[in-house]
Amino acid sequence: MQIICISRGSQSRGEEFAEKLAAKLGYECISREQLIEEAIRQKIPIGKLETAIIKPHIFSEELALELEHYKALVTSILCEKALKHSIVYHGRTGHLLLQGVEHVFKIRVESDMTYRIPYVMKQLNISEKKARRYIEQIEEDRRKWVRQFYHIEWDVFTLYDLVLNLTHMNVDNAATAVCQMAQLPEFQATPASISKLKDLYLASRARLLLATHPKSRHKHIQVKATNGVVHLTYLSQEVRECSMLNELLKGLEDAREIICTKAESTILWIQESFDIDDDTYKKVLSLARTWNAAIELIKVVPCEDETLTGENQTREPENTNSNWQDEHNTDDEESDAQFPKDITRLYEKLILDGKAGGERVAPCTLKSLLNTIDRSSNYRLIILDKIFITKSEAIQKRLCQEWSNVLSDSLKVPVITLEELISKYHFGPRQAVRLTVFALLTAVIVFLLFHYEDIILSFLAKDGTSWRILEAIAIALFVPLFASLYGTVTGLFLKLIKLD
Repeated sequence: MQIICISRGSQSRGEEFAEKLAAKLGYECISREQLIEEAIRQKIPIGKLETAIIKPHIFSEELALELEHYKALVTSILCEKALKHSIVYHGRTGHLLLQGVEHVFKIRVESDMTYRIPYVMKQLNISEKKARRYIEQIEEDRRKWVRQFYHIEWDVFTLYDLVLNLTHMNVDNAATAVCQMAQLPEFQATPASISKLKDLYLASRARLLLATHPKSRHKHIQVKATNGVVHLTYLSQEVRECSMLNELLKGLEDAREIICTKAESTILWIQESFDIDDDTYKKVLSLARTWNAAIELIKVVPCEDETLTGENQTREPENTNSNWQDEHNTDDEESDAQFPKDITRLYEKLILDGKAGGERVAPCTLKSLLNTIDRSSNYRLIILDKIFITKSEAIQKRLCQEWSNVLSDSLKVPVITLEELISKYHFGPRQAVRLTVFALLTAVIVFLLFHYEDIILSFLAKDGTSWRILEAIAIALFVPLFASLYGTVTGLFLKLIKLD
């Protein structure tokens, strides 16, 4: 079950290339236009979505929910197809719908303006200047769509495994060359990637059920799935009873369990190993309660560890009367592989504490981690700590900092270590001593200011150049010092009352 996703620019010959490649490989070819047709049949207002994204200041909350509905629909279609047979999909950035599926072959197809402009001039019978403007406008509209849809820039070429310039290359020859690349082991399905594909399929079907039911259609609910367990994160003002969500998803096939969490946002906690008895859990949990946030766990597994994560099990996809469903018969093998015990135990504790936001496992490579993280989640903070624990302290610190920088730049979310978390958000005995000392110093300075008010005013009122210089120096030294003391006291007090 191979998946090839082709991202094509305007008039880049990407559609022609995708069809040639699919024909040579014997795979099914799926286009974005086909998915849009299905979305229109499902009464999703694609036209309104496109217009709202392209034109600023008219993207409403209702359209945001329709966008989630559309995303769930196209994800379910792609996953359903990919679980049955190999596919070639061509659109904008469809591979980003399949986050965490490692074997997806991601290709970007481009053509130079020297080819595209004459083609548009001939097709639309317009001048060169208008043709150039037409292409640039379409590219900008697609850029806005991807930015809204995935929160990234679509022309960042690190998102792709291969970038093809078809300006001077024969499309048939390019397809032949890519056929050879498609046989590389990096692009072959593994039990772990199939498990992830099934989880995406399950989560998208759950989101579709919620999006099509009158009781939950207009609710903001984040849906994830891990090993057949569906995780729902919702706002307390949106859903009063968790039982309502369980009832709506009662008939969801392949769902082993439904876990509901009330939360305004999510804290992503990434480590190489988790310890349920570690005091840091209490500190992270305390912060999550303060922010009314769910906690999502990602365990990174060292590359030397070849153990598979997730349930290496292939289930038969759900049969429906949809136009996208074909008759099929598969004999699937089951495996007893489970999540590592440390993350499982910690996640069970999170469920009991009502802060479970999902659990995942990823190989200890930056690319795999970025591919595993769900970009649609409302992350407020990322805690990255205790990775590369077998390496020296200096290497561990350097690599951790490099990963923090990349995660922060990619997701636009603050990334901190557990030590920084404790320092910034935790109020303990050390912070109590600092608050007391700095509060006393601040109080003493304020008392001295009022007690010697006349002397201070007399000093500031003295005339003469030398006195003016002294007054300026005194003020320049005093104001930052007092501001620092007062700011520290205020910050520690807000931390004490858990208001940040």
